[in-house]
Amino acid sequence: MKNTIILLIFISITLKAQNFNQFGVTIHSKNKRFMQKFIEKTNAKIGAKTLEDTLFNDFIIQNNVKSIRPTYEGTKIEYLKDFYSVYFNENQNKFLKNLKQFDKSRFIDSVYQNITPTATFDPNDFFWGNNIERNDKLWHLINMDASLAWDITLGNPTLKIAVIDNGFDTNHPDLNGKINLTDPFNGSVLRNGNDHGTGTSVHASGITNGGGKISSIGFNSSIVGYLWDNAISKAHRASFIDNCKVISISFFYSCNINDIPSHDRSAIQEILDNGTSIIASGGNGIQHCGGNEIFPFANSIDSRIIKVASIDIDNNHASSSHYPQIDICAPGTRMITATNTTDANNNIVTDPYVFSWGTSIATPNVAGIVGLMLSANPCLNPLQIKQIIQRTALPIANANQFPGLVGAGRINAYRAVKESATRYFQNQIVATSITNRSFVDIGSNVTNTLPNGLVAVASNSNWTINAREVTIKKDFEVPFGSELTINTSPTAPLGCP
Repeated sequence: MKNTIILLIFISITLKAQNFNQFGVTIHSKNKRFMQKFIEKTNAKIGAKTLEDTLFNDFIIQNNVKSIRPTYEGTKIEYLKDFYSVYFNENQNKFLKNLKQFDKSRFIDSVYQNITPTATFDPNDFFWGNNIERNDKLWHLINMDASLAWDITLGNPTLKIAVIDNGFDTNHPDLNGKINLTDPFNGSVLRNGNDHGTGTSVHASGITNGGGKISSIGFNSSIVGYLWDNAISKAHRASFIDNCKVISISFFYSCNINDIPSHDRSAIQEILDNGTSIIASGGNGIQHCGGNEIFPFANSIDSRIIKVASIDIDNNHASSSHYPQIDICAPGTRMITATNTTDANNNIVTDPYVFSWGTSIATPNVAGIVGLMLSANPCLNPLQIKQIIQRTALPIANANQFPGLVGAGRINAYRAVKESATRYFQNQIVATSITNRSFVDIGSNVTNTLPNGLVAVASNSNWTINAREVTIKKDFEVPFGSELTINTSPTAPLGCP
C-alpha cells in the first residue's frame, strides 16, 4: 500500500502582530497558603476566567499577570521551595508598586527583579538588522533568546542537520551554497518546484550573517537536504552514512502506529541509538489525525523523539495539536518563511518570502537549537538533549487550558545551550587536576536533578578550572593543603565534560 505523506503546511496570513513584551519578577514568600491561592487564582484567570476572590481578581487583571510557577521546581532544599516566578504584561515599576499595595498583610518577604542579560552578537541579515522588521518578522528568535544563545556558540559547520521534505529551492538567497543540490540517497535533484523544504531548512539553519534576509537559529550548523520519499530509509542514511546528528521532520503519513512495520520502527530506534536526535512536528490540530499523535516519527515508536507543538507571539499555545506525547512548544505562527524564487511559470519572484504558520516551522527551530546544543557539547545523546530542552523550558501562558498536553513548556535557546555547555560538580570529592569547560557550577543543588551534598577538593591536591564562567554555590570546601585555581576567559573552549 502506498503511503500518502501529509505536509504540516505553512499557511500565509496578512494580519500584523503586536510586539510582545513579558516581564518577570521572583517572589520569596514563606506563606504557602497565600502563594498557593495566588497561583490558583492566576490559573483560573488564564483559563476559565472565573475568580472567587475580588482582590486577587483585581490585581491579576490590572497587572495582566500571565503565570506564576515555583522558581525551583523539583527542589529538595526547603528554602528554595519558597521562591516563585511571576510573569506579567505591565510596566515593571508599576507592578512592584501595585504588589506592595496589594500585599498589605506582608505575606511576601522580598521581591527580586529579573535581570535581562545583554547580548553582544547581532547578525547583519536584513530582517534582523532593522528593529521594526526584527520585532515583526523575526519575533520567534527574540522569543527564544537566540542572540544570547549565539553569545555562547554560533554553531559548528561540521555539525549536520538533516531536513527531510518535499523539495528545496537551492537557489534561494538564504540557502544558495549552504545546501546540497541533490539527494544523497539517490541523486534526485532537490529543486523540484516544491518549496516546503525551502522554508523548513531556512528556519533550521539557513545562511545567517550574510546572504539572505532571514536570520536562522542554527546559524553555522550545516544543512543536508533529502526528499521525503522513503523517509525512514533516508533518515537512517542521514545518521549512519552522512553523519547527521539532528534530523528535522515536518510531515507525517499515518494516524495509526499499526501502519508502521516493525522494521521501520527498528530503524527509527537504531537512528536514536546511533546518537542522532529526531525532531518531529506534532501536527496542526484536528485536521491532522483528529489532533492526535501522528506517525511514523512518534514517541509511541521511541520516547527519545522530540515532538513539537507551537506557540504564538503572546506565548499562548497556538492552533496546533496537543496530546500527551507532545514534548515541547516552539514559535509557529505568523513567521517569515522562505519560498521559491520562481513561480509556476518560471518567472522570477523578486521577494521570495511569505508569512506562515504551522508546526512545520516550529520543528526546524527546535532542530536548529539542538544543533547549537551539540556544538556546545558534542557528547550529548538524544535522551540527554530532550531532558535538557524540557528542563530549561519556560511557561506557556495558557498551559492550564491544556493540562499534560503541551509538553514541558516553550523552548528557550539560551537556557538549553547554556545547560548543555555547563559541567556540574556536586556531592563528590573532586580529584580532577584540570577542568576545561565553558561553564562550571560547583556546590549542592546546582541542578534539580542531582543529589545534594558537600563538594570538596581532594586532600593535598591541586585543581585548575579553565572556563568562561564559574559559579560556586554553598557546601563547597577547599581543605587545608589543597589548592584551587580558577582561570576565566570569554574564549574558553566548548566541548565534552
